[in-house]
Amino acid sequence: MIDLNNHAAFVLALISLALILFAVEKIRLQATAFIILVFLVVGFAIWPYQLDTGEMLKPEQLLSVFGNPALIAVCCLMILGKGVETTHALQPMVGFISRNWSSRPRLTMLAILVGAAVMSAFLNNTPIVVVMLPVLITIAQRNNTSPSKLLMPLGLATIIGGMATTIGTSTNLLVVGLAQSIAGLEIAMFDLAPLMLVAGTAGLGYLWLIAPALTPHRDKETVETSEPSEPRQYMATLVIDKTSPLAQDGTVAKLLDRTHHQLTIDRIQHKEDTFRLPLPSTKLYAGDRIHVCGTREALKLAELELRTSMRTENPEEFDDPEHEPQLMEILVTERSELDGSSFRRLNMAEEYGIEAIALHRPELVRERSKLPLSRVRLRARDILLCEGTKEQFERLLANTRLLALTESVELHFSKRASMALSIIAGVVVFAALDILPIVVSALVGVGLMRATKCIAWRHIGQGLSTQVILVIVVSLALGYALMATEGDVYIASILANLLQGYGANVAIPALMLVMAIVTNVVSNNAAAVIGTPIGIQLAHQLGIPVEPMVLAVLFGANLSFATPIGYQTNLLVFSAGGYRFSDFIRVGLPLTLIMWATLSMTLVHIYIT
Repeated sequence: MIDLNNHAAFVLALISLALILFAVEKIRLQATAFIILVFLVVGFAIWPYQLDTGEMLKPEQLLSVFGNPALIAVCCLMILGKGVETTHALQPMVGFISRNWSSRPRLTMLAILVGAAVMSAFLNNTPIVVVMLPVLITIAQRNNTSPSKLLMPLGLATIIGGMATTIGTSTNLLVVGLAQSIAGLEIAMFDLAPLMLVAGTAGLGYLWLIAPALTPHRDKETVETSEPSEPRQYMATLVIDKTSPLAQDGTVAKLLDRTHHQLTIDRIQHKEDTFRLPLPSTKLYAGDRIHVCGTREALKLAELELRTSMRTENPEEFDDPEHEPQLMEILVTERSELDGSSFRRLNMAEEYGIEAIALHRPELVRERSKLPLSRVRLRARDILLCEGTKEQFERLLANTRLLALTESVELHFSKRASMALSIIAGVVVFAALDILPIVVSALVGVGLMRATKCIAWRHIGQGLSTQVILVIVVSLALGYALMATEGDVYIASILANLLQGYGANVAIPALMLVMAIVTNVVSNNAAAVIGTPIGIQLAHQLGIPVEPMVLAVLFGANLSFATPIGYQTNLLVFSAGGYRFSDFIRVGLPLTLIMWATLSMTLVHIYIT
């Protein structure tokens, strides 16, 4: 076993700190990544390390990972996925599901899983999940089924599909890129497909036949996405217009009578800091703000019958009969555009013409919270009752990661959808045939998407995830530093001593299992980038082929099924389906074991026996 030098120990300490912070998520992932990157670069700047060549390891070398071809390819593929999302290119699949579910639900669910997996082999799976979630929620509502039975299998199926090609996930691209630069190992786009045909069949079969039975109903416990047993209660503020009948001689009793006693009045704000008790005899005046709780139907009745308003911006916007307003329930998903925003500072009115007029959060409703609605800070699983036109809602849903829980909006198949799909197909074909490297092919694809107006400049920024980019950058920088200081050789020697005498039949499954455990508690990209050089060194020290060890890292880092923090689409599904952490363990752990056992046996059979 080689000795651990001080610089390698410093890098390993930073890696350990990063993994811990990634796992606990007390700080946002992008903030953690940036802080670790700063410590790494500053550390080597003030405490230089001499390489074997005699040169010093410069901070500029660590920062050069911003130009890593795999990172650029990942960014381009994220933008291409945004193009598919904004052109509604997946709408034909949505239509197929809606038409066939009622008559053939089991076969349609199989088609959903297979279709989502196949598309995820070539597209970023986030837009696929974003598009499919509201469709499956609506189907569940129509058929008295809990959405929790459908959403988790969908999300996990897209992860399985992403493992089938080298461009299916950012993890794949990073591992393949590192394997080529470190060991000169070439892995073609479809080299993973035969392995995944075996493992994927077992995994999708489990998700189709067994996973729904393991997933509990979450309807009454979460109320967020599925149709509740009782109508949702919303917190709202009614503002009495000067033309309202209540402005003349109105009282609380008259307000309740005219709304059939379907509203609960919490308090009445007469002036800025003046509140009055909601007694039946309390008089109401123009400009009074009445803080109420009620169903969306009761709130709308109060608006129409009593000429009160829940809109604080542009109340005259819908005077044109051609732009009739609609109400829609919008789910705030984890890390979406609204997560963490205060109700008062929502920018949907300014950017999309849509105003949030009420909020559903069960505990606030139950506790009759005295906190003014304008001061409530939104969080994942809140439901907003929003008002806007059909066109405005279409634009909102096309450009954000919010979910619609009602059927007011139908996203149409854009005339540029076929162009977007053709560009994606071209990127895949050119890369698969080695006509162009994937980074060049994807970059050209982004240019064509913009030239054909499939995406606007704002979509490019929206398609990029700061979190993903920074996590990849710090992972690459840590991996580079780990190899430069020979920390990977040190870790590999420890593993080699533990596995000495067991051979490849044990080393391959053991490495994949370690990666599977790590990837479910930290970023899969971080696990892959740090694990790849260790896997290569371990192969050299054990005297076994490098390729199966690299593939063990690649597949293991993708087995992020057992926790909601394992993958970004898990978080989307976790929020929309109202799941508990234990639900992912119950459903995802068996899937992890199935995929691990199948892939391990297949790798050993192909490369060793």
